[in-house]
Amino acid sequence: TGSPQRVRLLLDRDGLLKLAHQPLAPADPNHVGRVRIAADRTDPEDPMLFHKTTARNLYARAFEQVQREGLDDLLFFNLGGELTEGSISNVFVERDGKLLTPPIECGFLPGVYRRHLLETRPNIDERVLNEIDLRNADAVYLCNAVRGLRQVKVEFEQAV
Repeated sequence: TGSPQRVRLLLDRDGLLKLAHQPLAPADPNHVGRVRIAADRTDPEDPMLFHKTTARNLYARAFEQVQREGLDDLLFFNLGGELTEGSISNVFVERDGKLLTPPIECGFLPGVYRRHLLETRPNIDERVLNEIDLRNADAVYLCNAVRGLRQVKVEFEQAV
């Protein structure tokens, strides 16, 4: 079709490939999304966090829940209180015109678009971030290769 598509290629343990696609709704560049903080904490020692895999049940459940509630994503912290990622996104905090994103050692999937932004934008640094950094941010952004970079508002009232 002529419309944008989300494409997913899966490789199973027997080496069989499965290709799936679905229409991708156009993004509104003026829309500021809404996110909350996840109640669950992630373990930065979990090796599965660093790989693109279907074994991400915590994140899949979280994303299904936020979709039902009309939110765009949930933000996760690790056991040490460090900001890591969203259920389907990497996270950036803006402070004084600079974008900050957690280092991979905090325990998350290092997304393709995150890497692209780090390599092409001089105003981005990796830094360990906590809830105070999130609360004091000038702006918060999520990104992934399907949806690009988009601004979000963090709703701190209740953890999900």
